[in-house]
Amino acid sequence: MGKYKGFIDFRVIIINKKIIQTYIRISRKGGFKCNGEEGDKLIHLPIKSIPKGVMIMVNKVKKIINNLKIKNQVYSLDFIKSNNKNIYLVEGNDKPGITWAFGKNNKSMTSKDKSINQQKTKELINLIVNELKLIIKERGIIHI
Repeated sequence: MGKYKGFIDFRVIIINKKIIQTYIRISRKGGFKCNGEEGDKLIHLPIKSIPKGVMIMVNKVKKIINNLKIKNQVYSLDFIKSNNKNIYLVEGNDKPGITWAFGKNNKSMTSKDKSINQQKTKELINLIVNELKLIIKERGIIHI
């Protein structure tokens, strides 16, 4: 997508109707799956860099989920772009995925990419923990 080459998927992470993170995963040369635990590259991108076609599809999915009246939403959506420039939703996940492991032994990522990934993973963990605290408090399970 854009300046990156190869097989790429684009992940958008959403908490309570708001996009909080996005990144791409680039498959190793000769590969077609995008999986950082197998040595593929992960690059976090600014939310404003989400391609228009992906945003259109994200908004369609958000509308469907919002119509379900699910109160505490935490999910991710994965997209690919075909050779014909068509954008496809590959999967939706009710768990956005913690990518900390991507940086450990991944030789395809620079130390800067690894550092950014760890920072973004910490941000994601904190956002999820804060959401869980709200759920617990709303349900009166314990007082935080």
